[in-house]
Amino acid sequence: RISNFSVKIIDAVIKDKMFSKSFNIRKNNNRFYFNKFKNSQYVKTIPMTNFNFQNFLDFPIIVKDKKKLTKHLFDRGLEVREYFYENCENLINKRKRNSASYFENYLLCLPSHKLMDKKILVKYVMEINNFYKTNSF
Repeated sequence: RISNFSVKIIDAVIKDKMFSKSFNIRKNNNRFYFNKFKNSQYVKTIPMTNFNFQNFLDFPIIVKDKKKLTKHLFDRGLEVREYFYENCENLINKRKRNSASYFENYLLCLPSHKLMDKKILVKYVMEINNFYKTNSF
């Protein structure tokens, strides 16, 4: 059971206009990334049907050669989060879990916070596409 204090905090956050504004910016940024990459031959996206519900703080993409792409983006001043999920099960059980290892090795997170404007989003998309066009995979 959630405490009354926690309910009040949640209510305050939901009513907070800055939270709502940030939420809408992230939602629109995520929708932008999704639309730009949904038909890409280089980047896979996670299926999304409701951007109100799937409002990631970062936008997850699945890519080949994550390490080289990360370096390519960092060299151009574009930061990404390389680890969305780490397969901690390997510490307990040495048997490989394909799905967990897959996401650990191929999932990359693009920033989607409220300071990301369309110009920066376009630069991320352009640099990712350029990386794959100039490298043979």
